Amino acid sequence: MAFKSKRDDQKAQSKLKKDKREAQVKEKDHIEMTGTILDKLPNAMFRVKLDPISEKDTKEHIILGHISGKMRKNYIRILPGDRVMVEISPYDLSKCRITFRSKDDKMPMRKDDTPPPPSVAQA
Repeated sequence: MAFKSKRDDQKAQSKLKKDKREAQVKEKDHIEMTGTILDKLPNAMFRVKLDPISEKDTKEHIILGHISGKMRKNYIRILPGDRVMVEISPYDLSKCRITFRSKDDKMPMRKDDTPPPPSVAQA
C-alpha cells in the first residue's frame, strides 16, 4: 500500500478545481455582433450602435460597451465612427465588450457573412 502524503492530496484537489474552472469558462456563451461607435464616455466606455440583424429590423439598438482587456493592454485606440465587433452577454443585452476594431469600413455585417469581393484594379 502506497503512502499518500497531505501534499499529494492537495495537488489532486488543486487539479480538480482547475479542471472545473476551465469547464465553466468553456460553457459561457456570448452573442457576437458588429456595430459602430457613436460616442466616447469616461472610463473607456463607448456607446455602440448595433448593425441591423435583418432587413426587416428597423429599430436602432444602442448599447453601452467597454474595451476588452487585450485591447486596453495593447493601447488600441477607438474613435467615434469606428466599426467594431462586440460580445454581448445573454444575461444583460444592454451592455457589451468591444473585442475588435476594424481597420477599414468593409467589415462584414455578421460573422457568417462573406466580405465584399476586392475591387479589380484596372491597369
